[in-house]
Amino acid sequence: MSSSKAKKPTLRDAVLDTIEGRDRYKLRHLADAARNRYGPMSSADACAVIASEKGLPIHKYLTSDEVMRVRGIIAARAGIGRRRRTAVAGTGRGGGGPW
Repeated sequence: MSSSKAKKPTLRDAVLDTIEGRDRYKLRHLADAARNRYGPMSSADACAVIASEKGLPIHKYLTSDEVMRVRGIIAARAGIGRRRRTAVAGTGRGGGGPW
C-alpha cells in the first residue's frame, strides 16, 4: 500500500510551467532581471513578481500578506522615474495652451 500524498502546487511550479522546457536556469535569469528592475528581494518574492507580470493568479498560491507585499514591490517601482508634467509659460512645453 503506497501512500501517495497529493502535492499542493506551488507558485514556483506555476511559473516554471510558463517557461519553455521548465528551465530552472531561465527562471533564475528572470528572477535576476526582476531584482534589477525592482530592487533587492528574496527568491520567493522575485518568483511572485514574475508570476504577477506573466498574469498568473498569485492569490491562489500566496497568503494575503504575501500578495500585498508583492503588489507593494511592483507599485513602488511604478513611482520611480516618473515626473509630474508642469506647464512652463511661454516656452511651448507642457501645458498645451494657446501660445
